[in-house]
Amino acid sequence: MVTKTLIEIDDWKLICLFNSSASYGKLQSVDQKTRDEIFYKTWSLQDGYGKVGYTPSQGWDWSGIRDSSEKARINMAAAIRKILTSKGITSLTFIDIDTRPFKLIKD
Repeated sequence: MVTKTLIEIDDWKLICLFNSSASYGKLQSVDQKTRDEIFYKTWSLQDGYGKVGYTPSQGWDWSGIRDSSEKARINMAAAIRKILTSKGITSLTFIDIDTRPFKLIKD
């Protein structure tokens, strides 16, 4: 387990911690209600399907987050930090993950 301030966690890792099913269980320091709030907010900001917040017919899919533009990623990370700080959370404890493309968990 590692504990890092929100500023120390890079944007992509922060997004992955709250939106990748492979890493969702790795986050230990945030309650489920807050996790859900963050998930819904970041999904509304993703543009991986070519339009901000668009949900395709198959429903939510990791590729919408993964394939988002850099601008959308910056906006998603900022939204996560805003929600967490509004709840007095300034650091996270988590099992560190490898967020290189196509490899989400370090075994």
